[in-house]
Amino acid sequence: MLILVLFFGALKIQEENGSIVIKEEATKDSKTEGETLVSESEEVEEECVKEICQADKESVKEKENTKRDPEENIVLYAQEILKEEGYLPGPLDGIYGPKTRASLFAFQKVQGLGVTGEMNADTKEALGDPKKPEPKHVIKGTYLEVDIDKQLAYLVRSGEVKNILHVSTGRKGFTPHGTYEIYAKELKGWRNAINREGKVIGQLYNPIKFYGPYYVHGSDYIPLYPASAGCVRTMPHHTDHLHDLLEVGDKVIIY
Repeated sequence: MLILVLFFGALKIQEENGSIVIKEEATKDSKTEGETLVSESEEVEEECVKEICQADKESVKEKENTKRDPEENIVLYAQEILKEEGYLPGPLDGIYGPKTRASLFAFQKVQGLGVTGEMNADTKEALGDPKKPEPKHVIKGTYLEVDIDKQLAYLVRSGEVKNILHVSTGRKGFTPHGTYEIYAKELKGWRNAINREGKVIGQLYNPIKFYGPYYVHGSDYIPLYPASAGCVRTMPHHTDHLHDLLEVGDKVIIY
């Protein structure tokens, strides 16, 4: 029996028992079109990932090497630091508005500076290396501490201060001292404050009730001294934040 074998590219032609047989010859280095496309796609994807990772690294490195310049925009400089430190200064827009002013009041109190709301030399220096406040009580969960002497409130989570708020408590010591639990949160928004005689004496924003007629609430008037009828006043946007994070049953500790 004569067997004639010829190779043409990837085809093998051979004669077997007087018949011509054509077979496809698989080679070690041959790839189907699909395999080639997949391989090329994987190479492109891998190259893209490398480029993205390199760009991310360069971006991070650039940010690390960039130092804030307080002289470029002193208000924006302060806002960025105040936000990082938990003072809730509002939008980082470089505009010195009521939210930034209130957060600067709180910052100056914590740093032991004169509380002026002004970006003076001592405040600029403190912004460069700010002190971090510590809570007076360490308990599990999220809770609010109110320091009447300093007219500050601290939102605390498991012993770590997350936010520091400028507040105004009750005049003549009317704000009760002690540990209380939030028993109700009213729907967000403004509502009238009514005294025992049924008279409207002001407005409350986002009231968070912790003891009888005593609330933590937003107000449009938070001076640098105790001025309320007993409640804890703070900025309206502060109570938006508190309303989202504090739940019924969470502690309010006043000292």
